[in-house]
Amino acid sequence: MKPMVKIAIAAILLAGCSASGAARDDDTSIRDAVVSYYAGYIADDASEADWDMPIYSHDTAQLIEAWRDAMADEPIDDLSSFGWLCECQDWDASQFGVEVQSVTQADGDHATVDVKISQGWGSEVQQQLSLVRETDGWMLDDMQSESFPDGLKASLAEAARR
Repeated sequence: MKPMVKIAIAAILLAGCSASGAARDDDTSIRDAVVSYYAGYIADDASEADWDMPIYSHDTAQLIEAWRDAMADEPIDDLSSFGWLCECQDWDASQFGVEVQSVTQADGDHATVDVKISQGWGSEVQQQLSLVRETDGWMLDDMQSESFPDGLKASLAEAARR
């Protein structure tokens, strides 16, 4: 084999290894980000409302602000009556769990994550999270679940229009 061909093959193989290594790194950082979203529930220290947490994408954070502005004179609405991430009002921190079931990356900056949340007392919910990579890392862009069948963003937009 000619030296240039060997160099080309070696470069292709190294690029493939780098790409698969980057994919593994992304998978790990996505999983770590998702688990960190629920840290307050696990530690029984969910002292701030889910919508106040700095975990949302720029677009979702703007929708949250629009919803908050629309609800400024209202004491509680449907969205503020429960924790979005746990989909509950109460949970058992000793049994609370987050299981990342799958991670799918559409491209380098977008991922879909299927998650099972155990709230305690045998209660579980399934969620599908849409994440986007921004300057601060992997941010929660949207969530679909029993509480948000059309997505969190759609619920926020609808509530802000009221």
